[in-house]
Amino acid sequence: MKTNDSPCPAGRNRLRPLWILALLAWPTEALAHGSIAIGDFYSGLLHPVSHTEQALAIVALGLLAGQMSAKVSWPTARAFVLSALAGSVLGLLNLGLAWSPPIVTLSLVVLGTLVALRVELPGKLTVGLALFFGLSVGYANGSQMLANLKMPVFYVGGLTVCVGLLLLYSVQVVRRFRAFWFQTAVRVIGSWIAAAGGLMLAFQLK
Repeated sequence: MKTNDSPCPAGRNRLRPLWILALLAWPTEALAHGSIAIGDFYSGLLHPVSHTEQALAIVALGLLAGQMSAKVSWPTARAFVLSALAGSVLGLLNLGLAWSPPIVTLSLVVLGTLVALRVELPGKLTVGLALFFGLSVGYANGSQMLANLKMPVFYVGGLTVCVGLLLLYSVQVVRRFRAFWFQTAVRVIGSWIAAAGGLMLAFQLK
């Protein structure tokens, strides 16, 4: 009897998100700051995921947006991406806004708590939070890389792609899997993000 030893395509499709997460979780601190070696675009692509507080802020916003209705979730995600883009440009202009790192960490507490409690905020307020925290995340990314860039426009492009992909994946995961146990797990993850943000904020303000 002829047997089929090739992997099941459906199995590969199920594992694909795990490969993406594994690549995003890979320690890229050195690569993200090596603009000359890997190019400014790839620096922008890797920089947010090489900083825990920035990656968690993006994911937390995505989880929150995913809990909302489609009428609110996608405008919220778009607002965050556009404000992160604008913030990165402001960061590259070196305006010296020292409040940006604590605000990014504060966003973990605020957004993580909202996810954990599954609070149904008004659409305008959710978009406002996305604009404010997105601007802070973008500024932090831009200001941290100012001295290492040759072509800042490519860095901003890579950063925008990274933020957009993280947000898209986070929103889609929450919206697609509606089982009670999965939605409960999302709320638990939100509580972990809020707790981690509280600890990081305590150290930053110490």
